[in-house]
Amino acid sequence: MNEENLEKQYHVSRYIIAYKFILGFFEVILGLGIIIYGKRIYELYLNFRNSELLEDPHDLLARISENLIPYILAHQGYVVFILLLLGVTKMVGCVGLWYRKHWGLDILIAVTIALLPFEVYAIVIHPSATKTAYFIINLFIALYLVNFKPRDYFSDLKKRIKPKNSLPIRPG
Repeated sequence: MNEENLEKQYHVSRYIIAYKFILGFFEVILGLGIIIYGKRIYELYLNFRNSELLEDPHDLLARISENLIPYILAHQGYVVFILLLLGVTKMVGCVGLWYRKHWGLDILIAVTIALLPFEVYAIVIHPSATKTAYFIINLFIALYLVNFKPRDYFSDLKKRIKPKNSLPIRPG
């Protein structure tokens, strides 16, 4: 397969395909891990939490996990469904792009753009440098996938905007 042809034809880099495929793979593995090892993970968590709180009753990691783990377990079905759905969708889109199918590009664009509002919400509620970096990377990938070229867009703006009632100017 000619990688330059793939990038020219679909305007997608092989690095974006690999990045999205790896993210999808980890989402699927995490979803399956919750299904298979959910109860065992919860037992390990309880042992970890109890030992950490015995050492230091104000341990930050133990306090954060006290809020996070029960929430995930209470909504385990939804979490697993979303992880598997997103992971499989990203992986299928990447495979479609690798085999030069246009629907692969459409899937990746839709998934990437659909998740941007959730990333903004996560940044606003609990800001962190990691979330901000992840959002910026996905924003640039979304703009790259839709072939957004701001320099071309703004340089051709004068050509596209014409006054409604303007008459052509005749020379002389």
